[in-house]
Amino acid sequence: MRHSFDIDLAKKYGVNASLLIQHFQAHCQISEKCNENFHEGRTWVRQSTKEMHSFFPYFTIDEIRELLIYLSNGKKRRSAIQDFDPILMRANLNKNAHDRTISYAFVKPLPIQSSRL
Repeated sequence: MRHSFDIDLAKKYGVNASLLIQHFQAHCQISEKCNENFHEGRTWVRQSTKEMHSFFPYFTIDEIRELLIYLSNGKKRRSAIQDFDPILMRANLNKNAHDRTISYAFVKPLPIQSSRL
């Protein structure tokens, strides 16, 4: 598997966050093509941090959680001043009350950059 990042996203949110953003963009594109995972007018990605870790083995599960919080809150720490408007929304859309897997959707779609090569 190869990973790359969008330079514009990396400048704004950091390299690690840009990798996760692109991960969600790809999953949203697949869901839209398959006509799946729509709820309240948005395409959602339902994936546990453990599943995300299988895509990003160089991040710890805690680092993935921190990146998700960063992208959902627009800031690195709870007490920090907001750096940007949140990119991701979080929701528990599970039918099973015991399932705590969080689903993520973009607050508003980010443009997908084409390759510059």
